[in-house]
Amino acid sequence: MASERSTPAIAHEPPSLPASPLPKRTKVIDPVSAVPTSIANGSRGTDTPTPMASESLPSNPLLPTQVTAGGLPVPALEVKFLSETAKAPTRGSAFAAGYDLYSSKESVIPARGKALIDTDISIAVPPGTYGRVAPRSGLASKHSID
Repeated sequence: MASERSTPAIAHEPPSLPASPLPKRTKVIDPVSAVPTSIANGSRGTDTPTPMASESLPSNPLLPTQVTAGGLPVPALEVKFLSETAKAPTRGSAFAAGYDLYSSKESVIPARGKALIDTDISIAVPPGTYGRVAPRSGLASKHSID
C-alpha cells in the first residue's frame, strides 16, 4: 500500500459575536430573594402599624399621586369643574405625556367639519410646566379625527 498521508488539521476560529449592541438593561432574577424573609425564616412577620392621626398631617389635596419612570413625582393638575356634566382629564396610559380631555355635551360634527367643543373645565398647570391642547393627539389619530 501506498503510504498514508494525513490531512492537516485546520484551525477554526470561534464564531464572532453578533454586531448588535448589548442590551441596555439586564434583569437578573434570584429565586432566593423572591421569597420574603419572614416566610423563609418561619416567623410571622411584623404587625400592621396603626395609622397616624390625620391632625398631624397638613391638609394638601394637591399632593402628587403618580410617579414617573424616572422616579420623580408627577406634579398635580388643578381642575375646576364648571358644570355637572364636566369630566376630569385622564391619562391614556401610565407613561402618557399628557391628559385626554372630554366633551361635556354630546356633539355631532359632520365629515371634514370643525367645531369648538366645550369641556366645562378650568385647568391650572403646575409651576414649570405649560398647557397645550394638541390637535393631533394619539386619540385623534386612532379615530381619524383631524
